[in-house]
Amino acid sequence: MPKYWAICQFHEPFALGNLWQFRRFKVEAEDVELVEGFKGFVFYDTVSEIWRVYEYETGGWLGSGSDKTEAIYQANNNIKQTPDLREQVKKLGSPMRHEETSPTEALTRLKKGKQ
Repeated sequence: MPKYWAICQFHEPFALGNLWQFRRFKVEAEDVELVEGFKGFVFYDTVSEIWRVYEYETGGWLGSGSDKTEAIYQANNNIKQTPDLREQVKKLGSPMRHEETSPTEALTRLKKGKQ
């Protein structure tokens, strides 16, 4: 199965206030074709016990669900409801510009964040 970079946000305490920073993590996933020409990947999150869909080029989260079909449906629904998604994808850029973290750490944080 191919490996992809997904991203998540980490809350980091900072002297001048708290910061949210993106971190990238590697997952084994399946390719998925989405609506409006978007491409993504889907994988099973063993920590939260849900399926997650991320955008192919940025690793940005698009949707999740209790099974693969529901996760893809949710991702497609979110794409349809986000008119500026292409602009958001451009701004997000490559996941390689973010610091790497372990999949376990990222998925644990995602579970706590309920995303």
